Amino acid sequence: MRRLVYCDAYVPEDDQSWDLTTDAYRSLFLESAAADGYAVQPPSGRDPRVTAHPLASFLQRIRLDTGGLREVKTRDYVYLSGWDGTPFTTVRDRLANDPTWRVHTLDSGHDVWRDAPQEFLETLLLGE
Repeated sequence: MRRLVYCDAYVPEDDQSWDLTTDAYRSLFLESAAADGYAVQPPSGRDPRVTAHPLASFLQRIRLDTGGLREVKTRDYVYLSGWDGTPFTTVRDRLANDPTWRVHTLDSGHDVWRDAPQEFLETLLLGE
């Protein structure tokens, strides 16, 4: 793999999961999945393209092949600063201090394709 891009997301290390977020977001995820027990529903009034997110993706601990990750030449993190209560500020701060990551900030809410599609596309097209 030559490039990895995370956008307004948790960036886990090996064996992390649920512990990456806050108590408030853990409660929100559980409440949003209460209807069927496995799909975290998006907040109402969002872009109609937004779909449910599997609850298991928050709960299951990730297993990473750290050797494979070391081979990724370019790592980009896109921080979306335009919404209150973002749980990703600590992720941005951690990665900004890591020379193996390029950190970008867009003034956008969490739905970047609705709020800043051109700016996001330009970041994706930066390449390696």
